[in-house]
Amino acid sequence: MNLTPYLKQIERFVTQNSPVILTTVGVVGSVATAYLAGRASFKASTMIREEQERLNIHDNGRLLTTKDKVNLVWAQYVPAVGLGAVSVVAIIGANRIDTRRAAALAAAYSLSEKAFVEYKEQIVAKAGPKKEATVRDSMAQARVDKNPPPASLIVGDGNVLCQDSISGRYFESKIEDIRRIENDLTREILDDGMVSLSDVYGRLGLETTAISDELGWNSDHRLEIVISTALTPDGRPCAVMDFEPLPRAKFYRYGH
Repeated sequence: MNLTPYLKQIERFVTQNSPVILTTVGVVGSVATAYLAGRASFKASTMIREEQERLNIHDNGRLLTTKDKVNLVWAQYVPAVGLGAVSVVAIIGANRIDTRRAAALAAAYSLSEKAFVEYKEQIVAKAGPKKEATVRDSMAQARVDKNPPPASLIVGDGNVLCQDSISGRYFESKIEDIRRIENDLTREILDDGMVSLSDVYGRLGLETTAISDELGWNSDHRLEIVISTALTPDGRPCAVMDFEPLPRAKFYRYGH
């Protein structure tokens, strides 16, 4: 029986889920360490009491010194200390893996953004700004076609249907309101030095996402909202909201 494919699957699973596995080991180990330490303390107390009683009878009541007590009970704490050390190593290891993966993800995101900017520059250089806008509208249409809005989403009060290109979520707003939000956030960047993607979502009345606090813009990379046009499958106009440049990780560090 060839076990190689199964071993590779196990290895792949462990590698992909190593932070979760190590964190679980750390948490369970910490609880087990507390239990073992409590049990060791109870047993050590009993051993010290029994030894003192023995000395009272056979050694003229000599009192146990601190050194005597340590020599008597230290072995009881070895399992708790060992498991505690393993728990600490597991938690530190999980944190290091997460940090390394986050750095790699940020680097990959930066490379993707650079490639997109270079691609856009080539389109503008070869075909002109109008052709670039046509390409952007085509990309927006493809996004809407792939992820159409629910039919139950009714837009009223002079608003238009909008889609956020990053999260793929639909919302309703006015184009002039989006431009006003863009201007307000630009001033905020000038005043405070930075804004996050969560700040944009908050102004638009959208919930934050798992990554929106970690992405944003600073004075080195100013926020610009780009609006493209598309049609939903049922013929409704849709404004697709994009960002240029794209929000960056570690935006709170200038020069990144």
